Amino acid sequence: MNKNRCLEVAASLGDRITRQALWDGAHCTWQVRALDTGADSGGGTRLEAAGPSLYQGSAGIAWFLGELHHVTEDGSSARAAEGGIRQAIAAAADLPVGQDAFYSGRVGIAYVAARLGRLLYRPDLREQALELLLTLEDPQQLKAGLDGGLDVIAGAAGIIPALLELRHDLGDERLLTIACELGDRLLIRAHREPAGWSWDTVGPVAVRHLTGLGHGAAGFALALLELACATGRDEYRFAAEMAFLYERQHFQKQISNWPDLRHKDLSDLIFFGAPNAVREANEAGTIPPYQTLCMTAWCHGSPGIGLSRLRAYELTGHDLYRREAEDALVSTLRSLNHRDDDNYSLCHGHAGNAELPLHAAEVLANRSLREACLARAEIGWQRHQQAPVPWPCGTADRGPDPSLMLGEAGIGFFYLRLSSPQTPSPLLRRPPLMENACLAENPAVGNDGFGDMAREAAREYFGQTLDLFAVLGHPVESFDWCANSESPLRRSPAEMTYRELRRVVESTWSPRRELLVDAFRRERTGYELACEASDFSVEYLSRLRRPAVDDVPWSQALLGRCDNDNVVTQQWDWQSWLATSDGQSSRPSDLPEAAEVTTVIQRHRGRPVMRELSPFAALLLSALDDPCTLAQLAQRVGQQIDGADQHPARLVAMVEQQARELYRGGFIDWVDSREKRAVG
Repeated sequence: MNKNRCLEVAASLGDRITRQALWDGAHCTWQVRALDTGADSGGGTRLEAAGPSLYQGSAGIAWFLGELHHVTEDGSSARAAEGGIRQAIAAAADLPVGQDAFYSGRVGIAYVAARLGRLLYRPDLREQALELLLTLEDPQQLKAGLDGGLDVIAGAAGIIPALLELRHDLGDERLLTIACELGDRLLIRAHREPAGWSWDTVGPVAVRHLTGLGHGAAGFALALLELACATGRDEYRFAAEMAFLYERQHFQKQISNWPDLRHKDLSDLIFFGAPNAVREANEAGTIPPYQTLCMTAWCHGSPGIGLSRLRAYELTGHDLYRREAEDALVSTLRSLNHRDDDNYSLCHGHAGNAELPLHAAEVLANRSLREACLARAEIGWQRHQQAPVPWPCGTADRGPDPSLMLGEAGIGFFYLRLSSPQTPSPLLRRPPLMENACLAENPAVGNDGFGDMAREAAREYFGQTLDLFAVLGHPVESFDWCANSESPLRRSPAEMTYRELRRVVESTWSPRRELLVDAFRRERTGYELACEASDFSVEYLSRLRRPAVDDVPWSQALLGRCDNDNVVTQQWDWQSWLATSDGQSSRPSDLPEAAEVTTVIQRHRGRPVMRELSPFAALLLSALDDPCTLAQLAQRVGQQIDGADQHPARLVAMVEQQARELYRGGFIDWVDSREKRAVG
């Protein structure tokens, strides 16, 4: 398929969209197919006036029409583009506070206004764009935006690259300041698991925090890497590496893709079910376990992840990112060759998937990749332009839709980019690099404090152990993190420290080894427990079905420890030993006296939560290694306490009170009810 035919398809789609515009004076909008989330909708759609956003609103449609006019000089496209963006700017004032995202909020509207202001020679649009952007200088607005969303589609990970690009286009350094504020807050909101960093973007409907560009780790990593290049700040580079590391562990080599970690059945119940549908299905045991699936789309899966790696390769020059992009290309090209799937949308269809090989053809200098995109474009032309059959879109019912990310404006963008490669992609922001900012040309950028960030990440899991080993005369090797930062991290600082601590213990002979084993025991157990995290939805559903403490029939209930608990007893009180009486940093030279300390460690969403127990609570939890009733538990505890048999009623009351506290903390469960629910 040649460039002229591609342009004909784009122009035809543009003409169709222009004729569908609904005008009100100088403003226009369109009707789109919105998802119907009603309990009886079955996940269908309903027609409604488009909102102002880039994703499925008038700003996104206007963007395509403006780019089309720039290539064809078609006047009707220009008029509709201007009408659409003016409608979006006017409606932006009514968006909720904090709805500032690139694809679904003010920043996307401002981006299109700035771009169309240049293409249509309307400087007032560029002025209005900057006014919209500077509303983010308000700290309350910024905080509200982060509370509403974090990822590329809904939040800061999409805003940051757009602000960096607009900083160059509009020439305003305040946009960099805003981008850094967003980056700082992303660091605070990072979920720091042992093997990498991720962000919670969809709540309880995911079994783990997501991979992918639209909602997952790839989008966060890329935003932070762009910010590192723009600022030279070490923490952004380190956080980007940790996010890439998190995603790397989920790669499925046999299919060259990354899993979609959303629990679809749970998601459908939450979004389309009645208010109590999840709770009722959970009680009945009818929610099936998560089944590993992979999407091949810009939003989830290899096409978007591959784009993030290609851009990372551009910014750093590291071959690992190029190889990961090539892995992503394998499954992406396979999806483009799958002739039966006819969704052509940008978000999760062929037009979006084609962006990876189209961009890779440029970055990797491989023209054959462009041919694969042209082949898919030819199929679309034959099926939906020659026939003509309506273009299948990314809406829930695959029906026609004029929008950018789900519909015909996005399909038009695909054909326009094939015809005119200089047309910018709606799917990847590529901020111009300032002088000496490219990490590939200046590897010192992002290195100076990389080691400090890595040591801090290691100490999150092993801070006390590292201090104890040093005082005991077995300091752990100091890794050269600064040197390591010149290439992507292959293991997390926590994992490398864990391996080194184990090596030190195993190479030390008794009796010193006994001390090291005991000093390492608590944080080692917490780390290993956190590494076992596999399905956050199981934890969510387990907590959801737990009755309130006063609803447990304590006199008859069969009690047991929770599945994700570990009780650790250390022979020495290491924390007290490390602390001096005056709170200073000096350490006593003698070894600690034996004094048992018991800690209960619970895994919560991939992180260890530690709570030191009183001797009585520790005794009670130890007695629950095998499930038992309250009376049996009191009997077991009584056997360990001298004189307890003289006051049996008082002991039962004390055991019940402590059991209630442990139940509230999520450390014990009502076992007979749990097993009954599991059977159900």
